[in-house]
Amino acid sequence: MKKLALLMILSVLVCGRSLGQDLQFGIRAGLSFASQSISNPDIISTNSITTYNLSIIAEKPLKNSFYLQTALGLTGKGVITYENAETSTYKLTYVDVPLNVLYKFSLPGMGKLYVGTGPYLSAGLSGNVQFENTNNTSGQQLEFGSSQDYKRFDIGVNLTGGFELNNHLTFNTNYALGLNNIATDDATNTAVMSTKNRVFSIGLGFLF
Repeated sequence: MKKLALLMILSVLVCGRSLGQDLQFGIRAGLSFASQSISNPDIISTNSITTYNLSIIAEKPLKNSFYLQTALGLTGKGVITYENAETSTYKLTYVDVPLNVLYKFSLPGMGKLYVGTGPYLSAGLSGNVQFENTNNTSGQQLEFGSSQDYKRFDIGVNLTGGFELNNHLTFNTNYALGLNNIATDDATNTAVMSTKNRVFSIGLGFLF
């Protein structure tokens, strides 16, 4: 996993050095609806949480209407779980580095429609969980690490699309499908066999 994370970071750095004068920067922000796929027989059901996404993007035109896009951003992830009489709300903050290939369709007089896909690498920064039951409410901080609450790195695939208007305003959607099991050995000992992030995001952006 560490080798794959290093490879993705090096790929972004190499792409950044080779983009040259055609590089276009932008900003993007919006809402995210995060959930997790959890393998745990004790959990009755799960629900999504509403959180945020904020990123700086860089884009390079390739050939035949294809573009290479990367970004550096903050994304909220997490889930609400229901277990017997207790509701647990997990809120996690990650730094995200996606590397997407886009295809843009020209919309005469309006701008462009784009679709794309590619891998992403995320590193967990902070998190907390809130427990609620019929008697009380409590909470605690969450830690990232191989022997903590969650593994540090999350790797997955993006499916993205949106509109880019002639005035450089963008409307963006993205679905991030986590492929890495972020449950640690400590979590496994509490019946959590697998945890994978899922995030659907919408937002606005601007290309400079």
